[in-house]
Amino acid sequence: MIILENNQIDVVISDYRMPEVNGSEFLTQVHSLYPDILNVMLSGQADMEGFSKALNDGSISKFLCKPWKNDQLQSFMQDTIKEHESKRNHDTLTLIPTLKMFKEQIKHLGLNEFNGACVALLNLQNFSAVNETYSYKAGNKVLKVIARRLSMMFPEHIMTRVESDIFAIVFQNEGSLSKDANALLRVISTPIGIDEKEIEISGFVGITSINDWKTDLTANLERNIKYMHTLVDDKQEIVFCPPQQEDKWFNNAKLISDLQSAIKNNELSLHYQPQIDLSVNKVTGCEALIRWIHPELGFLTPDKFLPYIERYNLADDLLAMILDQAFSYMSAEPALFKDITMSINLFASQLGNPKLTQIIIEKLALYQITASSLELEITETSVVKSFQETREQLITLRSLGIKIAIDDFGTGHASYEYLCELPVDVVKIDGCFIKGMNTSLEKTTALNNIIATATTLSLEIVAEFVEEEYQATALTQMGCNRLQGYWFSKAINCNDFTGFVLLFSKTD
Repeated sequence: MIILENNQIDVVISDYRMPEVNGSEFLTQVHSLYPDILNVMLSGQADMEGFSKALNDGSISKFLCKPWKNDQLQSFMQDTIKEHESKRNHDTLTLIPTLKMFKEQIKHLGLNEFNGACVALLNLQNFSAVNETYSYKAGNKVLKVIARRLSMMFPEHIMTRVESDIFAIVFQNEGSLSKDANALLRVISTPIGIDEKEIEISGFVGITSINDWKTDLTANLERNIKYMHTLVDDKQEIVFCPPQQEDKWFNNAKLISDLQSAIKNNELSLHYQPQIDLSVNKVTGCEALIRWIHPELGFLTPDKFLPYIERYNLADDLLAMILDQAFSYMSAEPALFKDITMSINLFASQLGNPKLTQIIIEKLALYQITASSLELEITETSVVKSFQETREQLITLRSLGIKIAIDDFGTGHASYEYLCELPVDVVKIDGCFIKGMNTSLEKTTALNNIIATATTLSLEIVAEFVEEEYQATALTQMGCNRLQGYWFSKAINCNDFTGFVLLFSKTD
């Protein structure tokens, strides 16, 4: 025992029959003080009652009965050590990595908040009731089934069992976090058959920062579990456990998850900015612009969340939501939109994808909207990567009667080529040329050239960022038949837009 106290020992091999104390008693004492040591007993004689007790409580890892040959003993010890190492690294019940091994795996991956990593905790809410109702043996079988399901559903992911009823798994992509967390919940959504009984398990997922698992794990884990349990009454299935310090990943991942949820639940809203034709004093169009009132962060400008739309493949879902809102409004106000075009912005990633055409056709049919009432805006730069596919798709959409507009025109390198090659109906002049009117000779000249070219090609012209009266007057004289900007109105909700149109038609 003095040797064990003063040295790092990995394996103890003991005989059974010894003076003063037998091998079972000795190894039981060793195991109680040094539980990580591998204890092996080699003997031909043993008190089976004492030996069985030591074997059952884990004091003895392996037993080899005399006599043996040297190669047999060597092979036995090699297998025993290998099995012991596996047990040290893997939970003996579920066979998934131990918490200690889990922490080591996280270190080797070199994960941090900047590469989008987190640890999700799957908390089984009613597990103690399972043990009480069906026995601990049945509870252990439930844990084995859950671990097996986790391994099958997430074969490439690092995981562990943190406590008796809490599992942990590493997710490395904040963009798929919502999907992954819901997949984690599906692990327990199907009842588990144990001894001809169907046992139902409920639970929720807590999302924790990867940094919580690198610094003071015990305290952070306790804090996160406590926080999760405070939200149980809120009926939330997925909760974010905020780290103690500011965490870029946490804020980013939560915003993305909230955005995915907002799109799914139609919690983003459209505002409409009027487009005015001063030559006839009428509202002839409007641009639908997305707005988000976040439940915690308040009003978020589009630049705070739109970059995530393409990065995490949310463009099609968002377009479907936008068309639902816009077409629902148009179908509810048919007289108002008789002569008003609804303009919708497309993302670059959608161009060339057949799904885009399918979504638009389905929504037009669903709300019985005339195709000519819809205008799709694309930017010059978005066309460059897949020009031919985009061109063919736009020809298809235009053949249905939908108008095609080039947005931010004049800032790209191939502006005039696009006008000749693409099926374009409308040119939206970039706001920098409008702002530069009468202050920059170069921009004024460019503006004149753009308008002249568009007029020659019989294209409609929209001028954005019209903020002064002189701009509105001059642009109308130059041939711009649709003006858009704060001089007339900012983007407004549907009720205000309806009021604006009705008021404008009666006002000089």
